[in-house]
Amino acid sequence: MTYYTHIACSPTTADWIPGYMETIPPLIARHGGRYLYSTGDYDRIEETTASPALVVLIEWPDKESAENFYNDPSYEPHKRARQSGSATEMYLIAGT
Repeated sequence: MTYYTHIACSPTTADWIPGYMETIPPLIARHGGRYLYSTGDYDRIEETTASPALVVLIEWPDKESAENFYNDPSYEPHKRARQSGSATEMYLIAGT
């Protein structure tokens, strides 16, 4: 079953972004994922929380691929940098 990672991210510092953007897209692809969108250009239809600076949707062939990416040791330093340099909500969603 297809799974999706939905990310809403508002950076609090830009220090982590260049290294993240250089390293993470190829790592996502290695785990079978592909970006469906990664943009700051969106319109909110309903609002109950602050608007994120960036919204991202990644498609995975299955849950295991998404989890393998998230737990990949190569991702760990970039994950920590993103977590300390942004306010982020991330969801793993079953494509049902």
